[in-house]
This record gives sequence, C-alpha cells and structure tokens, in this order.
Amino acid sequence: MAMLTILLLLSAAIVLGEAFDLRATNAVVVEEQQEVGAAESDPPCPGGWTKYESRCFMFVNTAMTWPQAESYCLSLRANLASVHNCGENYNLQQLVLKNTGQQHSTWIGGFDAIQVEYTHR
Repeated sequence: MAMLTILLLLSAAIVLGEAFDLRATNAVVVEEQQEVGAAESDPPCPGGWTKYESRCFMFVNTAMTWPQAESYCLSLRANLASVHNCGENYNLQQLVLKNTGQQHSTWIGGFDAIQVEYTHR
C-alpha cells in the first residue's frame, strides 16, 4: 500500500509538472464530500457533477493556486479529488480530457495547504 501511495504521488507530481510550483494551475477536480452516516443507497450526483462508482466529481476549468482551489472546494462542501486506485486515476484523467480536449495540469488533493512563494535557484 505504501508503494501504491508513493506511485500515485509521483504520478500526480509528473502530471502537475514541477511538484513544488504553487503558481496558478489551469483547472481543479473537485470531489463531493460524503455525509457521515449517509444512507446505504447510492444517490445520484448533483447537476454538473460526474459519478464514478459511489463518488461524485466535478471539473472546474479556472486557474487557481492549490490553496485557492482547496478553499473553492470547501465553499462547495467538497474537497479536491483524491485518487484511491488506478481506476479512479484513469477516470479523473478522462474527466479532464473530456472537458479540455487534452491532458491539462490539474490540482488534486495531497499537497500541503500552506501557500508559500517558490524561488527557483
């Protein structure tokens, strides 16, 4: 499991370009929060969201820094998307491709939410 986590983080770093570059990225993938104690039934996703298995995702094609993207997600009572397996990774890539026509740099969860200035030396 630790190896899978490391591979997913490395994959996210490759997709994002420079992993520590906190400049605005062109898009965000949002994941709807699940209510604790929610019913066992599988309700449909809200309008504008895409369902994958039991989770709902939304692509937002707006340039934001990671902290701005996380804040935007929280305002929707959601989180930046998290990737739990290869199938979800593929599904999120397809969601980005469907909305942009290309593999776009996209924020997902997993970065430190502290905004800092990055200086390349």
